[in-house]
Amino acid sequence: MLFLHEGQLDPIQKLFLDSIRRYSTASQTAGGLVDAGSEYERNLAEEVAKLQRLYGGGDLASFPEFKFSGDEERRSEISKGSLPVRPGHGNRS
Repeated sequence: MLFLHEGQLDPIQKLFLDSIRRYSTASQTAGGLVDAGSEYERNLAEEVAKLQRLYGGGDLASFPEFKFSGDEERRSEISKGSLPVRPGHGNRS
């Protein structure tokens, strides 16, 4: 991929980058979305509440942590090669 210095950008690319920078600055100043009215904030809060009811609450912004039971046993069986082979799923040598 070719990266150009800002002086080498065509006018459309420069305009696009400038608008992204302006929005970023305005977003940081506003502490969130720019020009989001009270109706948007209310709808967002309602949707977050629905998701928390559906999925048991918790932090919806963080990635979930998965725990698998029997994981260590399964790994040792795989490493030993002692897993049973189901018919039709074995080695095809």
